[in-house]
Order: sequence, then C-alpha cells, then structure tokens
Amino acid sequence: AAARLPAAQPDASTAGVFPLKVRAAWDETPTLRGLRLHGPRELVQQYHTPGQYLELVHGEAGSGYFAIATAPPATASPAIPADPHELELLVRRGPGLAGVFVGL
Repeated sequence: AAARLPAAQPDASTAGVFPLKVRAAWDETPTLRGLRLHGPRELVQQYHTPGQYLELVHGEAGSGYFAIATAPPATASPAIPADPHELELLVRRGPGLAGVFVGL
C-alpha cells in the first residue's frame, strides 16, 4: 500500500506518494480494525493537525481516504512518545479498499 497526504491540506507542499507497511493490526471494536502503519519520516512530518487524512492507494483495490487516528507527533503525550515513522488508522469493516485493509 502507499499513502498520499492530499495537497489540499495545509502545508502539504511536499505531498507525494509514500510506501507504507502495516506494523500491527488489532480489533478495536467488532466493526473497527486498528492499523499501525510505518512510513517515511517525510510523510509523518506532514501530519500536524488533528483531523488530517491520508489517501491510501492499493495496487488492486484502488484508493480511498482515511482519517488519521493518532495524535499529531507534536501533541503526543510525553508518556507515550510518538514514533516519527508511524501513524494509526481505524478502518470500518466493509467492501472495497477498507475490506482489504481490515483483512491485513
């Protein structure tokens, strides 16, 4: 999978396509699956405002938009330091791209 921070978002001047790897996946609720994604620092550094989202691109399942569930690195709790290469998403079980990611 790959991610793109849409250029319409603030300070997305370095927008581009970045490779991602799923580092962890867990059932948050019966309908939501949590995903911890590892990507390049250039992507994660663009995340600084709650409510930002990613466009995820999958070679076979297409693309879709997903809100970032973790706090921006600058606002993360000192007790739980943010990894400069990781973001978390909550994905609702369903068809299409969401179903592909839930299956990971």
